[in-house]
Amino acid sequence: MRWCVAQQYVFSAFLVMALSLQLHLTGQAQPLGKIVAAYDSSAVETGEAFSLEFRITPAAAHPAVTNLSPWYGVLPKENILACTHWERTEQGWRQALILIFLEAGDVILPPLPVVLLTGDTLWSAPIRLSVIPTPTPEEQASWRDIKALWLTPASWLERWAWLLGIVVGLLMLAIVVYWLLLRRPKNRRKVRETVHSKSPHVLAAEQLAALESQRLWERGALKAYYTELSRIVREYLERQYGFPALESSTEEVLQCAQRAIPSILNDPLKALLQWCDLVKFAQATPPAHYHAQAMREARRLVEQTAAALRSAPSETSSYPSAEPPA
Repeated sequence: MRWCVAQQYVFSAFLVMALSLQLHLTGQAQPLGKIVAAYDSSAVETGEAFSLEFRITPAAAHPAVTNLSPWYGVLPKENILACTHWERTEQGWRQALILIFLEAGDVILPPLPVVLLTGDTLWSAPIRLSVIPTPTPEEQASWRDIKALWLTPASWLERWAWLLGIVVGLLMLAIVVYWLLLRRPKNRRKVRETVHSKSPHVLAAEQLAALESQRLWERGALKAYYTELSRIVREYLERQYGFPALESSTEEVLQCAQRAIPSILNDPLKALLQWCDLVKFAQATPPAHYHAQAMREARRLVEQTAAALRSAPSETSSYPSAEPPA
């Protein structure tokens, strides 16, 4: 009886040891894992290097050989530019390949077998790619930059806000245009009307009187005196006879005035304008008696031309001549 009990204990112990060994061996068995292909895009240009990776996760037995021959039917062997050895990573195993496609079209790379050191085989999934032709320089030049996104208004309130802003902006622009084009030109017209409301000879006489009262030649300001005197005479001729005396040379002014003013005034006018030019541009100094005489010649020009236009010639007076130096 005791012997039977001992046999039962021995058999139970042996059974427990066998089960423990089986569980230990089962725990050390490695799963085969799964192979996937990773790449950036399914579209690739002709002649452009295309990179992809094969990854085996979870960590399985060490991969031994990747058989690439199933691809040779659609991808020549020489178009496989690089194929690295399998490397261990934290997640499993990885292998990098670099391919190049020379013809455009849709390509399906068939599954590849990967043989493990244990003798098992893993198969990759088919890879579908779209090979597009490389654009020509003319096509690239015609491409436009991507425009920014335009957000449509979410409600009518936002639409009215935009419309209100546009209306306010247009109103402000109209006010500015009104001020620039209507208000300021009116002010200028008023100034011109005030100045031109007087006849040319009256305005010239007033300007000559104002210039004479300053007695600039007595203070040595000959250039300022003769410059202003020339301007008054030229402006008078321009307004009285309608030719651009202010913008013309002295020779041109004399040619136009010769056909308009009495002939007796041609020589005094010529001497006056020439002396004005010599003082302004050559720093010449007329005779001392000519400073006051130049004013009298200008005043006589205004008075006698105005009288001639009224068909009532006045008596002329003679003054000592002061011919400009040659």
